[in-house]
Amino acid sequence: MPASVKHAEKFWNRMAKRYAQRPISDRKTFEKKLKIITSYMYPHIRVLEIGCGTGTVALKLAPHAAHIRALDVSSAMLDIAREKAKQQGVENISFEHQDVVSMPIESASEDMVVALSVLHLLPHKRQVLANLFALLKPGGVLVSNTFCLASEPWWLQAGVKLLSRIGLLPRINHFTQQQLLSEFEEVGFEVVSNWQPEASRAQFTILRKPL
Repeated sequence: MPASVKHAEKFWNRMAKRYAQRPISDRKTFEKKLKIITSYMYPHIRVLEIGCGTGTVALKLAPHAAHIRALDVSSAMLDIAREKAKQQGVENISFEHQDVVSMPIESASEDMVVALSVLHLLPHKRQVLANLFALLKPGGVLVSNTFCLASEPWWLQAGVKLLSRIGLLPRINHFTQQQLLSEFEEVGFEVVSNWQPEASRAQFTILRKPL
């Protein structure tokens, strides 16, 4: 496991219980995003979620999918996710302790990939995007919700970097919204829609692998 992944695992294991107890800050926007995602789903769809955390999104999507593979680098996060699934009686999610940088790639094996609040945390984002493109079947959908730090005011960039340096935030990559969209297109994705809610600093993008 790369050193950057070990660092991330240590950070999120430490934050897991606090993260699980934190309420959704903007439930209206969250529900709208879920509605958009499920509009691309169908009963036999197979979904891969990367950076699933404590399973909140996977559990919401589960009734709309045949099966969901939900990956995370944090074993503590996954323990909470599995317990939530057990309590809710959800059986079509497999929670896996796996990082997306070194995970095995089975070409054209997934119908949808969900990557919410994770791409800005990955040190090898370009390679991960190429891997996700390979994983998707032709016509498959990638859902991205990504914080583009370099598009934010200088004072916010400085604050995020300071909090990351002292361990209160994870390491966050520095790129603009346009740079992210360009990377999607360079690896082969077509941008279907792109939306940044007024109350959010993350860019919500639906992408498709061409047929």
